[in-house]
Amino acid sequence: LDEANCIGLEWENASEKERRSRAIFAQHALRPSDVAKEWRETQAALGGYSEAETFVVNAMKRLNAEPSRMPNGGYLAPIHLAPAAFRERLAAAHLIDEERNKPIKIGFSAKPPKGCISIHRTHPLSGILAETFLEGALDEFAPENDFAVLPRTGAWECSEADEVTWLAVLRIRHRIISRGKLGPQFSMAEEAAAIAFSAYSRQPLAAGQDAFGLLDLESGDLASAIRQLEIESGIEALPQLAANLNAYAAERASKLADDHGRVRQALGSRAQVRVNPVKPVDVIGFYALLPKL
Repeated sequence: LDEANCIGLEWENASEKERRSRAIFAQHALRPSDVAKEWRETQAALGGYSEAETFVVNAMKRLNAEPSRMPNGGYLAPIHLAPAAFRERLAAAHLIDEERNKPIKIGFSAKPPKGCISIHRTHPLSGILAETFLEGALDEFAPENDFAVLPRTGAWECSEADEVTWLAVLRIRHRIISRGKLGPQFSMAEEAAAIAFSAYSRQPLAAGQDAFGLLDLESGDLASAIRQLEIESGIEALPQLAANLNAYAAERASKLADDHGRVRQALGSRAQVRVNPVKPVDVIGFYALLPKL
């Protein structure tokens, strides 16, 4: 009888511990509608399978290994045609057999076609492609005309440009300061952003996705001398755009602070949040878009 009582007592204690654990981690007070907006914006910023498909297909095309569409909806990716350094990184990540000169089958969905590897934003293939192009763009000794090297400056004709437009691609870093019962806590956030300016008035024309969208418009080549002149003219004007760049960073910081505040409020927290952009803003790409003549 004593042994049965002990087992019963241990059972009740374990049950009580489980109940308390669930109470600690449960978010019953958090309604999905309260954070739905932030969730959607986060998903849009991070990108899904569609964005991964666009990036991987275009990136591999620049590496001379453009994937071809298969009847089942997947892609046949001729990895063996890509540069040796890129293949070595894939082999090191155990994605391919370095000596196997055959294409691989890839797909862009949670359940890809039979025989295909599911490629998403955080898949090693996406990561290695991103690292390869980032390193090439920052390499001052990279070949100027190599299609596999992304230019940090450029100029071209744009089908929908009504005037000469400067497009700045930015890296904005934010310092997040929250104050609660445990005192001040600090963290950092980073985002890629874009803002377009009129080359004539120096005033912003578009920002965010609208500015990024300018990169996808129909474009045309310029004569080498004109392209160089436009690039140099834009870069020389960058100091005049600094105030607007910092103002845009402050706008993004305010937006981030509001998002944090809403989520914390939904969780019942009274902690105060302040977000400050790190200045000066990093300009990681600068391009001139000219109207078609």
